[in-house]
Amino acid sequence: MHRPARQWAHLSEKVAQKESRSRKRGKRAKRWRKWLEAYKGIAQTGASGGAEAAAS
Repeated sequence: MHRPARQWAHLSEKVAQKESRSRKRGKRAKRWRKWLEAYKGIAQTGASGGAEAAAS
């Protein structure tokens, strides 16, 4: 099942943990940041769209 809101939440948590552990970002964290920005819109529209579909 594809759950963009959950994926976005997990990814943002992962990035926050990584940034708190190290003083400099690194390649993976930079990539994860890009994915976070890309998923942000999908997660917000996907979460609200799924709730509306379930309600009707």
